[in-house]
Amino acid sequence: MRFIMERTGKASEYYDRACQHWDLNEFKEAAAGFGEVIKLLPDDAESYGYRGECYLRLEQPEKALDDFNKAISLDTKEAEYYDSRGNLYIMLGEMKKADADLEKAVELNPKKAGKYYYTFGCNVEYRTGDKKEAAVYYEKSVEHGDFHGMGKEMLKRG
Repeated sequence: MRFIMERTGKASEYYDRACQHWDLNEFKEAAAGFGEVIKLLPDDAESYGYRGECYLRLEQPEKALDDFNKAISLDTKEAEYYDSRGNLYIMLGEMKKADADLEKAVELNPKKAGKYYYTFGCNVEYRTGDKKEAAVYYEKSVEHGDFHGMGKEMLKRG
């Protein structure tokens, strides 16, 4: 079982409030809230991961990369951090690094391989416009259980 950071007092309040902002797609406010948690609990990998996701959505890739790297350094076994960083590397045009992180995420959590490959394919298509390359990942998604049938749908679409 993975270690989950126990948050109490102010850290718990900040975390809960940040999650509320996250749920409302208020990423600037969520990032600030996770930042407050990190000030109190500098080893809270999950807060770094969430804040990195906020920065990714706010198109602040350098900050996102710093947070994903920190989250991974604190919890090397959490597949989601590698998946997130891999999708960030697509944004940065660093496909070899992106693919390596994708494969690490799949290795750590093979049950979610279909999801990881599907979202990776979507990001490849969105960020690069390369439908042929994206199709490679949609096919891998299908091979690994697909993700709500979405890989097949994307392949049908062409």
